[in-house]
Amino acid sequence: MKQLVVLKLKGELDRGFWLSVEIGEEGKYPETEITGDLPPAIDLILQYKRWQSIYRKLEYSFRLKYRLNRSFRLKQDSGFHPIETVTESYIQKQKLACYQAADRLKGQLNKWLDSSGFRRIDRRLREQLNIESEIRILISSESKILKGLPWHLWNILEAYPKAEIAVNSLEYQPSRLVSLEEQQLIKIARASSSGIKILAILGSSAGINVRKDKEALIEQLPNAQITFLEEPEPRQLNDRLWEQSWDILFFAGHSKTEEQTGRIHINNKDSLTIDEIKFGLKKAIAKGLKLAIFNSCDGLGLALELEKLNLPQMVVMREPVPDRVAHKFLSYFLPAFAGGAPLHLAVRGTRERLQGLEKEFPCASWLPVVFQNPAVPPLTWSNLLEQPQESPIKYLPQIKKVDEIINTKVVESKIERTLAKDSQPSSQKQENVLETSSQQNELNWLILKNTLIGCLAIVSGLLIFEFVQYQLFINRNLNSHNSSQNDPTPSPAEKIDRLPQNPPPEIDKPDRRFQDVSGVPRGTFNYGGSNIWETIRTKTEPEIEAAWPEFKIRYVTHPIFPKSSATAVDMILKHQISIALSSRRLKSQELQQARANNVPLEQIPVAIDAVVFTVNQNLGINSLSVSQLKDIYSGKISNWQEVGGPNLQIVPYSRSAPKSGTALFFVNNVLDRQNFGDNVKIAANVRSGIDLVANNPGAIFYASAPEIIGQCKTKPIGLARGDSDRFIFPHKNYRCTRNPKERLNLEAFRDASYPLTRYLYVIIEKNANIETQAGRAYVNLLLSQRGQELIEEAGFVPVR
Repeated sequence: MKQLVVLKLKGELDRGFWLSVEIGEEGKYPETEITGDLPPAIDLILQYKRWQSIYRKLEYSFRLKYRLNRSFRLKQDSGFHPIETVTESYIQKQKLACYQAADRLKGQLNKWLDSSGFRRIDRRLREQLNIESEIRILISSESKILKGLPWHLWNILEAYPKAEIAVNSLEYQPSRLVSLEEQQLIKIARASSSGIKILAILGSSAGINVRKDKEALIEQLPNAQITFLEEPEPRQLNDRLWEQSWDILFFAGHSKTEEQTGRIHINNKDSLTIDEIKFGLKKAIAKGLKLAIFNSCDGLGLALELEKLNLPQMVVMREPVPDRVAHKFLSYFLPAFAGGAPLHLAVRGTRERLQGLEKEFPCASWLPVVFQNPAVPPLTWSNLLEQPQESPIKYLPQIKKVDEIINTKVVESKIERTLAKDSQPSSQKQENVLETSSQQNELNWLILKNTLIGCLAIVSGLLIFEFVQYQLFINRNLNSHNSSQNDPTPSPAEKIDRLPQNPPPEIDKPDRRFQDVSGVPRGTFNYGGSNIWETIRTKTEPEIEAAWPEFKIRYVTHPIFPKSSATAVDMILKHQISIALSSRRLKSQELQQARANNVPLEQIPVAIDAVVFTVNQNLGINSLSVSQLKDIYSGKISNWQEVGGPNLQIVPYSRSAPKSGTALFFVNNVLDRQNFGDNVKIAANVRSGIDLVANNPGAIFYASAPEIIGQCKTKPIGLARGDSDRFIFPHKNYRCTRNPKERLNLEAFRDASYPLTRYLYVIIEKNANIETQAGRAYVNLLLSQRGQELIEEAGFVPVR
């Protein structure tokens, strides 16, 4: 098994961090999400800067020692003591200071990670990670100094020999996703190509030996197609990036970081920043560039700029690197990576081997840093030949026009053939003219044929899929209709009990239009809340702003904690938002906290929702009772055979009850406020829960009705309050349609005949201030006739 851990940290070292951690398998949605915090770390910053200063002085001394034969007296402007000379004794003192600073930095880092807000996360990681698994741990943050920390010193790596830490930004996008047709075309084009394409730039070599890097590439990667650019002009480098496709970009030479901006010296007179070749790099990434390796000094600035372009993977050196260390890095890394190790583990193995040089070159093993985009799978040598890689989250293919695909590929093919011919002798060019023309015609015909076949296959598959889904829904809903014809209608008293006892305030004549609502203040007001409100928000917000342009409502999220009812309540209590959108009533603890903070809160229901359960499409279960659900989620029932299904283990999934309002509603109304059983697994979000059910024949999950009904991956089931009561289905006779009125059983939600219905609340402050006025106006807008119409269009039941 391959595991992925993503730590998302928002903040800075001098102020502290809010953080969330996702744990799961590679290529799947995370199964666990934990939140926590890390305190400010001023001592860690100071120790990191102290170590960095000592290391850089030592590395500079090495350069002077070997360049000037131990006799150069340092100048005053070099930053060193003016009377010191680069003697062996001086260097030994510097080494000792570097060792000591490194030990102190390691201690400070692990002390910081042992803080109370992070200790629970560390413990959960050690519980869920498998010592035999390949593990990627990604540190996601916008803090530049955080990315520069030596994260490999975190003592968790000592317990997991197949784990490695990489860094990346919080904001990232997947690498270019391509359609099935494009993937096939690329495979066809690659069929005539041998090896992985590498653009190797050998830049300025003043005082260093980049020829050894060239020899290592040739010797260690015999099957790669390597194009060397030795001290190129800027135009030559730019043209190569534009005109050809590459798998790997390699650079050896001088580089440095200037105020967080990386610069490479491509020859003895020219240097370039990433921004100065940005468009060429974007083109190369779009055409399949997957990895950049900078075997050069001080490369963090290069990586910080390249990750903005969504380059999937990078390996750089965090500090100046001695020439011998750079050569050893390449000689260790290339065989490991080309031999089949994933990129991150190849770097870990290389880093650990570099420790053998640390008696001469302190902290040599600290230098390699991996930057990885979490939206792409871990890179290996073999899957470089299968690019462009898909995101680990599977997307539906995007179908392009056939002539567009063909024209694009033919143009790219012509460019590559022209470059190849330009590098041949003239006599060989003439001999290959007829052969090239024949090959071009053959390739064009092959491209056209495979593209047409691929398109026909996709269209046929989609038609078959839609037909099967239609039959399944027709059969299931006919059964539910027949089974409910003779059942008695529940009494009014039963209906009332199924909804929370907090009816909406009475309005004699609700305003018809948004423009008719009175008391709407001017200003900008923040609001936030549960994911369930997303469809209501997106429908109502544009019309509210159009009707009241000076009443601006801005949806905000917590920097770390997920969108949820609990997060929204916490934010309104801390005056971070003016309006909270909740899928549940306020808890007694929250009301107590509100009174303690002198923030009286009011909760007003504006819509009715239902909690819907869903199972795998192939599971022979169409309905359950609430008591059966209770036994499943408490662990008393563990096999579908016990409730009339197949002999298959039940795998119940839920979101986290402390944060998710839907999960809390389930705990209160189904589990009678008891804890989940040990058999319940936590899904990070609704989309993850649906995917987990779709991929697991025995799984079950629940969420808000509009989130479950309308996706065709899993099967919604009917519910009955008791084992002898009739089953009520949350959906109508429908085929997968986007119209909520055609798919949701709104009548059953409205009259509470469906067992698990609830109100959605707007929570506002109850004070004489502008925030309360804004909250009251927002409630009145939603309770107006137009607001209630939009709520119904979003898939919920209006309360009026």
